[in-house]
Amino acid sequence: LQPKFEGSFKIIRKLSDVTFELKLFPKYRRIHPVFHASKFATYTEFTISE
Repeated sequence: LQPKFEGSFKIIRKLSDVTFELKLFPKYRRIHPVFHASKFATYTEFTISE
């Protein structure tokens, strides 16, 4: 199975109300780093308590 989302990525700058430039991981160097806000999901850190 493939992950549904990748990340989390740092937002470098806001280009408009709905477009953002992200700092991508080196493995994504061939992907254009500007994304529409509709492609984002809220990041929630997952921890396991013992």
